[in-house]
Amino acid sequence: MPLNIFVSNLEKMRLESECGASVWHLGETIEPDALGALGCATTAQPTLLDALRTFERGLPAFQSNSLVACTISDDEVHVSYRVLDPQVWPRQADAELTLGILQNICGRYGVRRNALSEICFEAQPDKTSDALTQYLRITPHFEECENSLRFPARFLNNRLSTEFINNERKYATDTLDEILSELHKNLLFSQIAQIYIQENIGQSVVSEMSLSQVLGISERSLRRRLADEGVKFRTLFNDFRRIQSAFLIAHSRKSLSEIAQLLNYSDQTTFSRAFVRWYGISPGKFRKISFDNMRMIV
Repeated sequence: MPLNIFVSNLEKMRLESECGASVWHLGETIEPDALGALGCATTAQPTLLDALRTFERGLPAFQSNSLVACTISDDEVHVSYRVLDPQVWPRQADAELTLGILQNICGRYGVRRNALSEICFEAQPDKTSDALTQYLRITPHFEECENSLRFPARFLNNRLSTEFINNERKYATDTLDEILSELHKNLLFSQIAQIYIQENIGQSVVSEMSLSQVLGISERSLRRRLADEGVKFRTLFNDFRRIQSAFLIAHSRKSLSEIAQLLNYSDQTTFSRAFVRWYGISPGKFRKISFDNMRMIV
């Protein structure tokens, strides 16, 4: 099922539910095999850190255009999730489901929900937020850059309460690796470039040079392979900036300077000029347009 349809159906289910925490609860209680090779390989790992790294690496085998990242700093673990396609919206239910699944994984390694120190969502709070807060027993932060969980790093070495046979764990991991390898093998260079841009914009320098270094090829070879597919890196980069800028202005309260920084612009003025070229109006005026009209323009 395409991601946009799945997210849309899930959002409808969330809004129609009498329980504001139903989607999160679904994620917390789903069985690993419902996630296919990703779930089986993740919950067959010896420690929580291994499990989170497996989920982080293996998500493309289950869901495209999405990213999970696990970082450790200041004795805390930060696990984030975001959909990379800015045109997939609204997606609060998808965020609740995925964070619930991540909590499910953590719970299998002994991290109970009351051990979470922070929960963040990129969406704005709505009529179900109070019910979700009551269920989680922690007040989430809304309108953040990503959906995420935080908990103490001391849990990372926790082991499964049920020991898995070594060859079973190896089989699950090998199966996931085969799926990921096949997916990567079938990707066009333009798709690889798009994924790279989506994952790294706002996080680090995004350029032909940086991508060619990741791929281990020269910039000239990268340009030639993209040209063979009829595209240029700069076009892919600016197309993503154009769509993402409309998304951020319409769906967040971030300042124009913050949005410029997230899109790797040197300053707000340069970003605003680009936006006027794309849409014919200033970012400030665009923000006042309804979401339905905005989708027609994009």
